[in-house]
Amino acid sequence: MAAHSPDTRLVYVADREADLVPLMLQEQDLGTPVDWLVLA
Repeated sequence: MAAHSPDTRLVYVADREADLVPLMLQEQDLGTPVDWLVLA
């Protein structure tokens, strides 16, 4: 998604029960900047 929208800021929003690890690993592998907002 980030590759198709280079001028767009990606922000993931999730609660504390969300399984974010796969998303974080994918973001790290792709090298795309992502902001995280976790509601605890």
